Parts: sequence; structure tokens; C-alpha cells
Amino acid sequence: MTTIDRTRPVTISRPATVDFAGVSHQYARDGHTLEKLDLHIQDGEFFALLGPSGSGKTTLLMLIAGFLSPTTGEILIGQDSVTSIAPNRRDIGIVFQDYALFPHMTVWDNVAYPLRARRLPRSEQSARVAEALRLVRLSDKANSYPSELSGGQKQRVALARAVVFGPRVLLMDEPLGALDRSMREEMKHELKRLHSELGVTVVYVTHDQGEAMALADRVAVMKDGRLIQVGPPPELYYRPANRFIAEFVGNSTVIEAGWGTGNATVCSAAVPSKGWEGGDGPILLAVQQDLVAVTPAKDVIHGEATGLEGECMDVIFNEGRYIATCRLDDGQKVRGVVDGQPPLAKPGARVAVSWPAQAATCLSRD
Repeated sequence: MTTIDRTRPVTISRPATVDFAGVSHQYARDGHTLEKLDLHIQDGEFFALLGPSGSGKTTLLMLIAGFLSPTTGEILIGQDSVTSIAPNRRDIGIVFQDYALFPHMTVWDNVAYPLRARRLPRSEQSARVAEALRLVRLSDKANSYPSELSGGQKQRVALARAVVFGPRVLLMDEPLGALDRSMREEMKHELKRLHSELGVTVVYVTHDQGEAMALADRVAVMKDGRLIQVGPPPELYYRPANRFIAEFVGNSTVIEAGWGTGNATVCSAAVPSKGWEGGDGPILLAVQQDLVAVTPAKDVIHGEATGLEGECMDVIFNEGRYIATCRLDDGQKVRGVVDGQPPLAKPGARVAVSWPAQAATCLSRD
């Protein structure tokens, strides 16, 4: 039985920057490419790569790991060019969705495996494994086998194994994908805590907007092998660069609008917006669903028309609120939160749709 030595605290983090300089990659068989890109990931940053399937996010991760080689450009970790360096010499930890634990080894032995492969002294192995298990709160499971653990515990063992040798960068490829919803929520908090304690540079791949926005210091949204927008989560959510970002990152409905005399207009009515620095003419409005109010078309107290009007098409109950899809009088669709429990709006009913200025971001139609 393994006895954990708690007398030798060790530091198992030495974060580094990651830089892409003119990096591209092309797959020979299907022609999918990663466009020539420049990217700087900061020392100790939690950086998320977000995008739909085929966007290039996993390709970028595999380039950092060394499992793929760039067609052009250079990759640096810290000050070191790793473009032509083998994966096992890059000092990178990797956590996959399927855990990849050795079923015949105990938790202790699974975590110790990278240290044994590096032929570290036994005393240092013991201290590092003990610290890694402490960090993931699994010290009491050191002698258990993977088959005796929950999904979340297995993921934490995989995390401990990935950081025990002190990687400069920790790569995570859809690490929460195999967990149920409640466990994913728990692991989000666990990952935030671990990153705070370790300070390691994390590059995190996901197609889940909620994960990226909850965990990352900055998010890079990718599409068709290109970086579309890079920034902190609030910037992407409240100031999307284009229609794709608005629809993919946030709960926004994008509708056609006009701009003139300092106002946005929809259905010939002036509507609130954050403002537009472009010229007069057609624009798009990205309207945040959570800030849109859907009410009866006539004010029930004053009997007067309020806001834009349209027809309620459907109502669903989602995470504690009723969300309605409404067809405006010009045929465009907007989603918003319905007043009332149960909702006052019913499918087929006339409704008013309104929002505050901070809910609507003006975008170019280009």
C-alpha cells in the first residue's frame, strides 16, 4: 500500500507563453487547412479555443503538442522554438476526454507514470505525486483503481498525471465531454480552482460556449481554420465582431435593421442600441435574448401599444424562464423572455418585443 509523504511540499508549475508566428497547416487528404495565423498566449493564462466542428481548434492544439507539424511558420513555448521538437521533449501535459488511465494501475501509479518515465529519484516522485493528488483532492484514493472511481474522479486523476512533472503548458481537449451535466458544472469550478493554485498556462479546446466563457481568461473563436475574434469573454459576449460571433458565442438573435439620424430602426420604428459609428444605411442588430422582454401587445394597464409588435410562435421553459420566439411584423424572428408565471404570451398571440440599449449591438452587413 502506498503511503503519502506530506512532509515535502513541491512546486509543480512553471508556466510559459505560447506563440504562433505565421503558422498554417494543410491536411493532404481532405484539404482542410489552418490559415496562416499569429497568436500570443500569455504566461499562466487560461486560454480557450472555441468553435464548431472542423473549425481548426483541435488542429491548433495538436500543433502545440507536436502531434502535427506546421506547413509554414514557427511555434514557440517560452523563448524556445519547438516547431521541430518531438512531443515528448516539449514539457507539455495533455488531458483528453476519455481520461486514458491505465486500468491495471492504482491512482498513485497512474499519476507517477510520467515521473518514472523521466527516471526521477523515488523521493522526488513521492513528493510530486503527493502534491498532485492533494491539488485534485484525491489523496484518499491513492490506492484505488480507475474502475473504483466516478467519472469526475477519473478526470481529476488525469489532471494530476498531466501536471505532476511540472509542464510548461497544459493542453485540454474537450476534457468535460464525457461527464454528465451536474458533474460538468462541478468540474468547471474544480478547473478554476486548480488553475488558480497552479498558475499553469492552459490551452483548452471546446465546442461548448458555456465552458469557454466560464473558464477562460481569453477566448479565441475559430471558424474554417481562421481566428475570427480573440478576447476576454465579456468582450466577445457584449461586443461581437460580426454575425458569426454574435450567434455562436451568446444568446443573440441577429436581425436586419437600418441606421439613420442617430438611431437604429426595425419595422420603421426606432429601437434602442449601443450606437453605430458607421454611416447611415442598412446594418445588423445582434440582440441578446436574455435582455429582450416579450409582453402582451397592448399595455394591460393603459391599453397602449408598446415596443415592436409581432406574433408569438412558440414558448419553451429553459433554465427557470420562459423563452418565446416571436415573428415581427416584417417577418423577422426574435427570441426573448416572457413575463408571467405561467407566461402571458401564448402561441398565436400578438406580443410586444422590447429591449434596453445595452442589449443591441450594431454590426456591419458585410
